[in-house]
Amino acid sequence: MAFTVFKGSSADGSPLFGFFDEKYTSFDDKKSYPWVLQLDIVANDLAQNRLPTGAANIVLNDFEDSIGEILSHSTPIIFFGHVTGDGGRVAYFYLLSPTPSYEILTKLCAGNPMRQMQFEIEHDPEWDRIAHMASSHRK
Repeated sequence: MAFTVFKGSSADGSPLFGFFDEKYTSFDDKKSYPWVLQLDIVANDLAQNRLPTGAANIVLNDFEDSIGEILSHSTPIIFFGHVTGDGGRVAYFYLLSPTPSYEILTKLCAGNPMRQMQFEIEHDPEWDRIAHMASSHRK
């Protein structure tokens, strides 16, 4: 895997850091995974710049990995990458089908998860939702 790491800033100037899997920028079969899952996860321990602390980043990584693992048991998924900053993390997954992931995440959110989170699943056959990450942050 070749990950691209980037640094940016939010609208208010707060720092953002992210990474994405470079191989998916030229992925030819995007239309086979036409649904994007945007998972917003709140970090519990923040530094002054609203970035998660080192310990909080470890927890976010583990949580993100566990969500990916849970979802992958019900439908094929692609983890594209994430952006961290402004109090949490936004992770992007592409899905073959939205239904199993929607049902699983709805239950997790309702069941008082160990992390405060929200999610959105949207039809995105051209992968427009993540195009800004792939085009403007190449190193």
